[in-house]
Amino acid sequence: MFILAIAAGAYQLGSGSILLDESTSVDIARTAITALPAKLLGGDANMRLYYVLLNFWVKVFGESEAAVRSLSVLFAALAAATVCVIGARLVERRVGLLAGVLFALNAFVVRFAQTARGYTLLAFLASLSTLLFIMQLDKPARRIHIAYIAISALAVYAHFFAVLVLAAHFAVTLLNQGAR
Repeated sequence: MFILAIAAGAYQLGSGSILLDESTSVDIARTAITALPAKLLGGDANMRLYYVLLNFWVKVFGESEAAVRSLSVLFAALAAATVCVIGARLVERRVGLLAGVLFALNAFVVRFAQTARGYTLLAFLASLSTLLFIMQLDKPARRIHIAYIAISALAVYAHFFAVLVLAAHFAVTLLNQGAR
C-alpha cells in the first residue's frame, strides 16, 4: 500500500508550477528557523504542524516543486498504510488491503498528495488517531490512550477539521456506553 501510494503521488509530481495556496507553504518553509515561531503565530493558525515539518523538509530535500510536494506524498502513503491496518483490524486482511488500495488510488488523495499543503498530513494523523481509538476500544491500555491523545492533538495542529474526527470518536464512545 505504501509503495502504491508513493508511486501514485510521485507520478508527474514536479510537472506543474506551484499554485497560489502552495506558495504560502513554500514561503513559510523558506523562513529561517529562528523567525518561524513569529511567522506561525502571526499568520494562519491552520496547518501549523505541516508548516513546521515542511520547513525542516525543504532544508534537507530542497525547494523544487517535486521536493516541496514530496512531503505530502509521504503522508498520503502513511495514511494509505494506516487505512489498510484499520480495515484489516475491523474486518479482515483482504478488506484492509482493498481499503488501502482504494485510498491510495483515490483521485482526491492523489491530487492532495501532489499539493504542498497539509491535507495528507491531516489524513494520516486522523487515520492514525482512529486506529489508536479502535485499539483502545478493543483492549484498553494506558500507553495506547496516551498515544491517542498525542496523535489527536497533533492532528488538530495539522488542520482544525481534525476536531470533526474526534467528535466522531466521542459519538462512538457515547454509543458504546449506551449499548452496555
